[in-house]
Amino acid sequence: MLCTCVIAQENTADYWLKKGSELSTNGSNEQALQAYEKAIQIDPENSLAWINKANALFRLNKTSESNQAYLKALEITNKTLETDPRNVTLWLGKGLLLNNIGNVEEAVNAFDNASKIDPKNEMAWKMEGVLLARDLQRYDDAVKAYDSALKINPTDATVWGLKGDALKALGRQAESDAAFAKAKELGYNG
Repeated sequence: MLCTCVIAQENTADYWLKKGSELSTNGSNEQALQAYEKAIQIDPENSLAWINKANALFRLNKTSESNQAYLKALEITNKTLETDPRNVTLWLGKGLLLNNIGNVEEAVNAFDNASKIDPKNEMAWKMEGVLLARDLQRYDDAVKAYDSALKINPTDATVWGLKGDALKALGRQAESDAAFAKAKELGYNG
């Protein structure tokens, strides 16, 4: 009976996702990749399997193949968003996927959509701010996004530090110093 249960488990995408995650954690990226490919064979529309496959390929320096897997995960996410357009988790995932393939403007739009659906989603505001500052040099907009994140969680030392960086880039040194002081008070080491 036990043997039958184990075989049944091995026939699920969730089993192979978990196995792949364990292998990845141990640094066995080739074997993790094989596990994710088994998950995809069982469930070809499993976006998490495609994302994990992409991550494993990236760690193996197979950038082109990694991007293709991210694109497949993005395709699946977009299909799911068509039927569930107010799903914040899907919008966050879409933003991360778009960022991974270098489409920063669309990633910002995805995070913006997530924050419009759920204005109290700290991650949406934080990620939007990071991309606006780091990649697009839109520091004023980044500060606004960081302020929205800080309204939700005023004790996030990292966001205070990021806000300090954006204010510094804008030449607003006194405000930057105050943000860095708050970040340091909260334990920020950046």
